[in-house]
Amino acid sequence: MGVPWDIAGKGQNLTKSGTSRETHALQEVLSGLTKVSVKVGDLRDALLAGGSPATPAELSKRFEEYLEELTKGKEPGKVRIVLE
Repeated sequence: MGVPWDIAGKGQNLTKSGTSRETHALQEVLSGLTKVSVKVGDLRDALLAGGSPATPAELSKRFEEYLEELTKGKEPGKVRIVLE
């Protein structure tokens, strides 16, 4: 028996060895999501902006601008960030 997964808290448990119906349901839940890969070095470069010191507000702004650039044209609610 596999580990149960509760989809959206609705009590619909799946197991890792789930049935075809359960696998299809999981695929439907995950469909439409957009993976955005972020390389740690690129994130570091964006935050450091050439090595210049920054206030917390400036660092936050750099991060927001970097994310906006990465996700431009994508539906924000469907984007999933993956660090590589």
